[in-house]
Amino acid sequence: MNKVNIIGHRVESTHQVNANISHRAVILKYDTGAKCTVISVGMFDDSLTETDLQKFTAFCEEHCPDKYKENFISATGDLFKGYLVTAHNVKMGNTTLQEFRYYLVVENKRDIALVGFDFIDKCNRYADAYGDIHITEFDEDGYGSLDGSMENDEVIAFIDSLSA
Repeated sequence: MNKVNIIGHRVESTHQVNANISHRAVILKYDTGAKCTVISVGMFDDSLTETDLQKFTAFCEEHCPDKYKENFISATGDLFKGYLVTAHNVKMGNTTLQEFRYYLVVENKRDIALVGFDFIDKCNRYADAYGDIHITEFDEDGYGSLDGSMENDEVIAFIDSLSA
């Protein structure tokens, strides 16, 4: 277990933590009901057109191995597909994580960024008197490395090429 300092601030009925993924600010919501960490492409660039999203889906289908594609069902019953991405040196709270994995969602029209059970399960945490969640340790070894998943820098570069 590596010592970390990540605070999930209580906001209404959820907890949020600020993250920096490839120089993009993302507000992640803790979702203990979510099996996996999920971020929509709209969190990285909300100006992509339907044509851009089709090109991006084709990019993900080509570059993400089948074993790292996952079908999900949202809380509202909508089906959507996610593509596993590994980001390096992600700043979350006051901590830099060597690896952070998430499923990138293209077709979901809502901007979502949820920290799921796959991440939360690897954390030692407690809640303070204000209801904030403090993550004090993160099991990077147990979190593991998944070779062959898409690399975040390549994904962001492709997103940037679409909006250029």
